Amino acid sequence: VALFGETRDELGASEFLRSVYGRDDGPCPEVNLEAERRLVDLLVRLAEERRLASAHDISDGGLAVALAECAMQSGTGAEISLDAAFRSSALLFGETTGRAVITFGSEEEHAVRFAAEAEGVPFRVIGRVGGERLRVSVNGRALFDEFVAILRDLWMSAFARSIESAEVL
Repeated sequence: VALFGETRDELGASEFLRSVYGRDDGPCPEVNLEAERRLVDLLVRLAEERRLASAHDISDGGLAVALAECAMQSGTGAEISLDAAFRSSALLFGETTGRAVITFGSEEEHAVRFAAEAEGVPFRVIGRVGGERLRVSVNGRALFDEFVAILRDLWMSAFARSIESAEVL
């Protein structure tokens, strides 16, 4: 599992702020259209070369949500280890633009890394796919460890639960 793009210390106007704190404020993530173009070009090139097993955008909800969606869609867990010099909340839930989570066979790492460098897209390996659990640690501290099946059940039943708990007018 690897991350394309740069993650910045941004939480403004994020789903995290809206869901956890009930706020819809703060500066929106900075958009760099040139970096976006390089990322898209890189993803298209690697897809055409069949070097990627998967690619997923990082948007609403940030990296943590993208990782959970990947795990739920594939039915396979992952062990993710991240390092950051800023807030874990911004790392996991910030909606910095111009990023994607990718997976690839270990034999493809050199080619993927070389292609990213050639396009000027930041690249870093953040973990490995496998198992039944999604585990995420930041700066050596375990922050998340859950069975993929439980994540999927929560996601699939979220709408029904919200309707059941809503006040009827």
